[in-house]
Amino acid sequence: PLNGGVVAALMRVHIATGDRSAADHLYQEHAAALDQADLGDPDDQVEQLRLDLVGDASG
Repeated sequence: PLNGGVVAALMRVHIATGDRSAADHLYQEHAAALDQADLGDPDDQVEQLRLDLVGDASG
């Protein structure tokens, strides 16, 4: 899962179907894969979805 656009789209599907834990898990896998490949951090689009998930869970 190195493609940020695909990851963001899949995260949106999980969020839309109410499977927030799957969206979070996908984010974690994506971030780990990028780190392992030494490709930096997830792009802004993916990070914003993650922040939205965290914000919705705490509020």
